[in-house]
Amino acid sequence: EAMECLGGNGYVEDGPLARAYREAPVNAIWEGSGNVVALDLLRAAEREEEAMERLLAALAKAAGDLPGARAALDRIKTNLRIPAREVHARRTAETLALLAAAAALKATAPAEIAEAFAQHRLHGITGRSYGDPISGTLAETLIARSFSRAA
Repeated sequence: EAMECLGGNGYVEDGPLARAYREAPVNAIWEGSGNVVALDLLRAAEREEEAMERLLAALAKAAGDLPGARAALDRIKTNLRIPAREVHARRTAETLALLAAAAALKATAPAEIAEAFAQHRLHGITGRSYGDPISGTLAETLIARSFSRAA
């Protein structure tokens, strides 16, 4: 997403960041790779239904008790079945990626980190954007973890 947003700017701006992006492989993503990946996900899910069912079952087992995980799974399943699934393809792919990230965190990070991620990224997904504020003890926990040598 960052490359899609910033990459093209390298061709119309003359600031230092833009100059750096001029040399990046922007052509590979110029057509909106996020959309292409999302549509590929839909094609693969349709072609390999059993594999998708196994993946979702594994994610349910791995992350099912995290905040918002069950609802995220339900949204993915619904969006893969509806006739206008292409309309929701990007959100479906994003939700699937966030659910997989939450499962990975649950397997490898302290419980409060996995729960914080799930709470912020899966619970009540409605038009949020990266950089949404995290407040209170959750923010303090994440900051402490990021500066911890044991992290």
